[in-house]
Amino acid sequence: MFRPIPLLERNTVEFTQEELNHLLKSGQTPLWLNNADLSGADLSQTNLTKARLLRANLSGANLAGADLSGADLTGANLLRVNFSESNLSGTNLTAANLSHSNLSEVSL
Repeated sequence: MFRPIPLLERNTVEFTQEELNHLLKSGQTPLWLNNADLSGADLSQTNLTKARLLRANLSGANLAGADLSGADLTGANLLRVNFSESNLSGTNLTAANLSHSNLSEVSL
């Protein structure tokens, strides 16, 4: 279901959109996706409550309308992420890169 990426940080995993959809539909919460490469993923309207995404790469991902309340995104790459209308209340964004991200109508 996941593949280590040898040239990147140790323990980094990469998901295809199909694998990610299967994982999200499993209903397992909270999700632990530390160091995951989710760049470009469509996570719109997804329940990521209390998810752990430490140092994850979500660059270019679509998180519009997602619930990230209580999630931990410490050190995550959030470059150009669409967070419009997402719930970020209680989300830890310490040292996260939010450059060029869409934060319109976000709940904090």
